Amino acid sequence: MQGQLTTRLLLLFLLLQGAPIACAADKSVKDDGMVGDSKVVDGDGDDSETTAAIQAANAALIEAATHGSINEIDKALERGADINARGEHQADALIIAMKHYNLETADHLLKRGISVRNVDDHGRNALLWAIWRKHASSFSGS
Repeated sequence: MQGQLTTRLLLLFLLLQGAPIACAADKSVKDDGMVGDSKVVDGDGDDSETTAAIQAANAALIEAATHGSINEIDKALERGADINARGEHQADALIIAMKHYNLETADHLLKRGISVRNVDDHGRNALLWAIWRKHASSFSGS
């Protein structure tokens, strides 16, 4: 299991470096720097309810990533969450998982198609967080 996670993190690094690797998680970056597929709400009169439901699902996804709950991540996605939704400081679920150095959660998000190109509002990506957390854990005895 550890070898698979290491392989995924290496692929993440290569993608962030611009290596031409085909990956389901590779999405196009929009002009505003945001990545991902936005939910389109049609004009059937349920726009505010649909938007509120998607926002709640997105918040649940970010919360699940914070706690490393793969089961809750899947539930949020089933409820319509955008895999590339952003939380506090524009961090997506992958960045949040790596902030907590939760490799299993990060691996699951990558399998579900999260973009590896997202950065938080300080320009930090998931790989940078993984490196920082791994380096910090080597000094704390973890």
